[in-house]
Amino acid sequence: MSLRLSPSRTVAALLAAMAWYCLIGTFAQLSKEWTDLAEGFAMLTLYYTDWAIFLTAIFFTGIAAGKVYFARHANFGHVVVVLAIMMVMYWTFQGMPHMLKSRLAAQIAHTALFPAALLYWLVFHGREPARWRHALRWTMFPFLYTVYGLTRGYITKNYPYTQANFEVLGMKWVGGMIFLTIVLSIVVGLALVLWDKWIFRKNAHHSQMSDPEADENGALTG
Repeated sequence: MSLRLSPSRTVAALLAAMAWYCLIGTFAQLSKEWTDLAEGFAMLTLYYTDWAIFLTAIFFTGIAAGKVYFARHANFGHVVVVLAIMMVMYWTFQGMPHMLKSRLAAQIAHTALFPAALLYWLVFHGREPARWRHALRWTMFPFLYTVYGLTRGYITKNYPYTQANFEVLGMKWVGGMIFLTIVLSIVVGLALVLWDKWIFRKNAHHSQMSDPEADENGALTG
């Protein structure tokens, strides 16, 4: 781990602090509402939003600490896709009325985290571009949460979201929502990979233009 602070690590540290603030603020609010830390923690682990914030906080903390694993686009793509799903679902089903009643931590989580993570992806490039297969892999977290949320809801009769209650809405509706979530995850993932490949091709072209002798020497000695 390097102790030298780079711009990418400095920004990651700020975004990690923002994500942890959102998570801790949500936990404090839930604990206050339920007047019990255990109940607050149980509710915190129920919602997709809180899991998404936790994943975001872990990744940005890892990047700030100089851990290369978290900075690789092949892995960081999980964060962007997860937050994209959170953003779309929130503004589709809850929107401004819920936002206006929410605490500051929730408002930041639902308005700032996804744009911040996306900008981080666009500005700070890894050493190698993401691959097409990564777009499919990035659907893993939304899919696993869906299985977890439906199973927990069925057992406890406390579904994280009304749209996930297949006992009321039926499997056809919920199955359609799951399908759309996976499709959206793949579309976002493919867009990220496409951007990554374009940027790397552009940078490689600029490198060749700035040092044309490199290719010629490489051809002569290769």
